[in-house]
Amino acid sequence: MADDIFLSYRRSQERKVEELANFLKAVGYRVFMDIKGLEVGVDWWKQLQDKLREVKLVIVCVSSDALSDGSVVLRELELAIGQNKLVPLYIENVKWNENLKHLHSVSIAQWDGDPHHRQVTELVKQLRGKKCFGSNSASEEMVREKLKEIRTFVETYKSAWNPNGDVATIQPLEFQSIIAPPTRRIEKLEFIQGAGNTEAGALDQELPRRAVRLRAFEIGVTTVTVGQWAEYVASGQSGRAMPADDYPGTTVLWSKAFEYPMVRVSWHEAREYTAWLSTITGSRYRLPSESEWECAARAGHGGRIFGWGDDIVPEHAIYNWSKSYQGGRTKRPPPSGPRPVQRGTANDFDLHDLHGNVKEWVADVLRPYDPEHCDGSVVGDPGMPEGRAVVRGGSWRSDPAKLRSAWREPYPADCGDDEIGFRIVREL
Repeated sequence: MADDIFLSYRRSQERKVEELANFLKAVGYRVFMDIKGLEVGVDWWKQLQDKLREVKLVIVCVSSDALSDGSVVLRELELAIGQNKLVPLYIENVKWNENLKHLHSVSIAQWDGDPHHRQVTELVKQLRGKKCFGSNSASEEMVREKLKEIRTFVETYKSAWNPNGDVATIQPLEFQSIIAPPTRRIEKLEFIQGAGNTEAGALDQELPRRAVRLRAFEIGVTTVTVGQWAEYVASGQSGRAMPADDYPGTTVLWSKAFEYPMVRVSWHEAREYTAWLSTITGSRYRLPSESEWECAARAGHGGRIFGWGDDIVPEHAIYNWSKSYQGGRTKRPPPSGPRPVQRGTANDFDLHDLHGNVKEWVADVLRPYDPEHCDGSVVGDPGMPEGRAVVRGGSWRSDPAKLRSAWREPYPADCGDDEIGFRIVREL
């Protein structure tokens, strides 16, 4: 498969251009780095000309000496202009080059390697405008078609998987979402976080209650699904393959379970997914803070135990249906595993599955609530030795008391299991 982008540059700028190439690959482009991709013993200029004809775009990296008379970069620029593939990119603070004075250019001279930096965000925007695949173009149809080309797994894993872990057959897959999971906006508000003193099942770690003021944010309508995670795997950036066995508690193959919540994902892997999503969309995605998650679960109603009220029945959510919240048992058997998303009752924010189905990673470390910490920001870092990440919401296996909006539990950040998923937040 042909590369998307040809990077033309002077050897003196190789380090910065390699950093740029790594960024573009993370976004989803296939990148050719000039000399580094040439075959030994074959005419190098002919190879470069052939490659220039094959690629979709040519990024000419402009530095102080890149376009001197007779330079290879200048020759590549002329060919790129002739083929209408040129993207002039200033990688140093230098005067505008005479060869480019009539052409609109982009600069990353101030870029410090941050994938969210405004200059590389602008570069990706310009590349999308040139109709070259950048993992999340404004055109969903174009993204869908490109994703079909890069699928690295198959509809029926058991018949296509070999002992080496390679995929023997490639088949296109259909997904309900394109790149970014749908979100709902929650406006700036103040709500009451924590359990009430008389709340059945309340734990000391859920106290004290306090007023928390949150900025506006967007949060996922559901947890991230298998189908949405599969797009991440298909991009080649996840570092893992999709499982080949049945989805937990079902006879449905993972490759057919697109509407189920993604599980077996560690806190670190969930954060890597949000970083990838941020890179390809230009927006800032992350895990929710505990306060953001609880506000979403309560739908802004601080006095409610659950998003819909103070009691829970099987029609509301996926949990251990053999138990009731106020004690006692029921005759209904518990579920054998997670169910597809959006099978329970939506709350007043039109959000689903915050109670039950799967526990959800949030960004915080489990520490006692500080009455003075009232801005809803993340507490601690689970990457630190003393901290473990927090999960919220309870799961399909949980007793109903663990589905309360206030419930919180620590879990090792490098582990994942059949009960834990996550949802995303988009910063505004």
